[in-house]
Amino acid sequence: MSSKFYFEYPIDWIKENRPNQINFIQNIIKGCLALETELVCIPTSFPSYGIRRLSPQYLLISFHSFENPKNVLSYKEAPINGLFSFDQAGYAGWSDISLNLSNHLPLIKKIQKQDVQEVLNKFKLQLLNGDSKHPQFHENTQLPNHYILFPLQVRTDSVSTHANLDMAEVLQKVSFFSKKYKKNVVVKVHPYCNSEVIKSIQFIETEENPYLHTSNAHIIKLIQNADKILSCNSGASLEALILGKDVSCFGKSEWYEITNKIENYNDLENIFITPIKLELTLFQEKYLTYLLKYYWIRYDDIDCIKKILQNFKQMDSTYSQSDLYSELTNNLLEKQIELTNAHKKIELVEKDFIFMQQILNYFRRRPWKVFKYYFKYRIIKLRKRK
Repeated sequence: MSSKFYFEYPIDWIKENRPNQINFIQNIIKGCLALETELVCIPTSFPSYGIRRLSPQYLLISFHSFENPKNVLSYKEAPINGLFSFDQAGYAGWSDISLNLSNHLPLIKKIQKQDVQEVLNKFKLQLLNGDSKHPQFHENTQLPNHYILFPLQVRTDSVSTHANLDMAEVLQKVSFFSKKYKKNVVVKVHPYCNSEVIKSIQFIETEENPYLHTSNAHIIKLIQNADKILSCNSGASLEALILGKDVSCFGKSEWYEITNKIENYNDLENIFITPIKLELTLFQEKYLTYLLKYYWIRYDDIDCIKKILQNFKQMDSTYSQSDLYSELTNNLLEKQIELTNAHKKIELVEKDFIFMQQILNYFRRRPWKVFKYYFKYRIIKLRKRK
């Protein structure tokens, strides 16, 4: 009698050779071997989300997938360095805690206050030491004394599907409200932003609005100095919660439940008129502790990885030696890459088109601004290369 696990191992992670990612992959393999299962590895490139996996007879450990059928366990990096998600449902708004929160609430409520302080202090220290998920600049531009931080995201990221509002329109509305209430907003562009419309709107609004500022400073520094944080479902909003900040989100995520939920533009305006929440509630702290210690797992916690895999171990010897499932999955993932890349290009064009006319009209009336816009983002690109 034997059992089998299929494992999609990420080629890009191996190429990047980041220690936590490599160790996590190695520990998945070690966990499978320790359970004396046959392991079939399927090389997987990014993007691998979007297409529903086939339902296997045995466990499929899939990379970055969601809306999973039975016997599929997906994994990806959590927003906090060193932590990874292992989730049968998926991630972000597709995660089990997002879809079935009631199943997790009893475990969250049982968490002891001593556990809360220990876990949150540990991850606060990690963040305050500058350990954020994405590479950061160390820009020292002058910031206002009080401001709302709005970290932008990649507009075609898979998790943008869970947005209640369009990010480009939110940026325009935020600029309007900042002028209306004379409150500063600091916008940080995502380091992998690929939308010229977002860059253009940010440039135009910053030029015309003295209360809207742009910064490429380290995200932790920006969070520390902010009064409030507004985000779709960026990992920066989770970092802000860990640092005890007042956070509002207009997109679903694993931590959406403990943010101020923005579902319409009236909710967005409330950010500018409601008092600042100076500390988290006990429920928010317990929820964070649950995510950081019990829901996500550390890259080096091989005992936890083995325990999760053990729950899926199936004893069956009826599979075919030719292993048709592995071959089909490999072909499916190759087509997924082509499909997702094509879809993202179309999605970006469709999302950006509705804003392009007003952007062009702005530059037609102010042609000298074109040169300023070009040189500003040219300098940013040169800095990124360094």
